[in-house]
Parts: sequence; C-alpha cells; structure tokens
Amino acid sequence: MCSTYLLLVVLFSFLIFGISGQQKKNAAMSEEKLGRTKREKSSFNFYKTIELITNSQKEVYRHFQAQIERQNERIERLTIGKENSDQKYNNLVKDIVSFKRTEKSKNIGFSAAVRTHVILKAGEIVKFNTIKSNEGKAYNPATGIFEVPISGTYMFTCTILTKAGSVLEICLKVNHQDYNMCVYSIAVNGHNSATNSIVLRLKKGDHVMMTKFRNNGRKPFYVHGNSSWSTFSGFLIHT
Repeated sequence: MCSTYLLLVVLFSFLIFGISGQQKKNAAMSEEKLGRTKREKSSFNFYKTIELITNSQKEVYRHFQAQIERQNERIERLTIGKENSDQKYNNLVKDIVSFKRTEKSKNIGFSAAVRTHVILKAGEIVKFNTIKSNEGKAYNPATGIFEVPISGTYMFTCTILTKAGSVLEICLKVNHQDYNMCVYSIAVNGHNSATNSIVLRLKKGDHVMMTKFRNNGRKPFYVHGNSSWSTFSGFLIHT
C-alpha cells in the first residue's frame, strides 16, 4: 500500500514538473516570439526612417541642383550680355576711329604753279614746283607727281600759258596711261593759255602727272612760269 502511494506521488511530481517545464518552455517561446516581433517592428521602423531621410535628402539635393542651374543660367546670360556690350563698345570705338580717319583723309587737295619758264621735251613731266596749297601732302613739287593717298573720285584742272610761235600739247597721265584730258595751247601773237579739267576714279597709290604729249605741236615746247600763269590743281571729291 505504501509502495503504491509512493509511486503515485512520484508520478504526480513528474507530471507537475513536466507541465511546469512545458509552461516555462511555452512562456520562453512566447517571450522569444514577442521579442522577435518587437525587433522586427523596431527594424522595420528603422529602415523606414532611413528611407524617409534618404528621400528627403534627394529632394533637398534636387532643389539645390535646380537653384544652381538657374544661377548658372543667370551668370551665363550676364556673361554673354557683358561680352555683347564689350563687343558693341569696341565696334563703336573702331567706327569712331575709322570715321575720324575718313574725315581727315577727305582733306586732300593741292594747287601748284610753274616757278620759271621751261622748254619741255617729248614725254617730259611738267614740274609745277611752286606750292599754293597741298592738303594731305600727296603732291610732290620736286617730281610733279600726285600720288593718290586714298581711293576715290578726284577732279584735276590744268592751265598752260605759252608764248608766240609755240604750239603746246600737255596731257594728263595716270601711271603709264595717257588720258583724254589734254591742254592745247597755241600762241600766234604774244602769249596764249588753255585750260581743261577731268574727273577720275582712282585707286590708292596711282600716280597722276601732266606730261608733254609726245612730239605733237610746234617747238619750242614752251611753258610760261612766273608762279601764276601755268597751274595744276587736284582734289578729292568723295571716297
């Protein structure tokens, strides 16, 4: 009887301890599951927060990037505007300088006369060696040649006085070409003069002179001087 009772007590104790152990095990499993759930929830919230922060940073970056691009566009417009202004200013300065040079170059003209009487040879240049005026210094009294300083339209006039018995033909020449402006002076009794004029389009560097036209006329090929009677003049009309 006692043995049976003791056996029942032992079995009951094992049962109690087994139930208690299972409960503890279940409790531990529940606690672990709860902790894992909390950790999962905590982990989810952490990554969600990081995602929100990252998206916010991207938005801020896009905002600043847009501001930088707008600022660069504004700087570029200002730079281009400054370059255009500088170019316009430089062009204006060039125009003013060019205008001044053009206006200055328009003051071209001369008038000269033969100083003393001269007997010419065929083809000889008449040296009008007394200067009345020489704006632009383009006429050389030592050679009798006017060197065109600027391309344009010019007018020339020549008057030749000769003495009795002389028939004189003087022709205007440009470089090596005779033009159709000739002064035909013939004197039967006393002195006689003739005048002619011409308008020419000339290039810079052209040489203009009055020459004895071949052997045409009657010797002596006499040109009366005295600084007033026989003259040669020319001037720029327009460029």
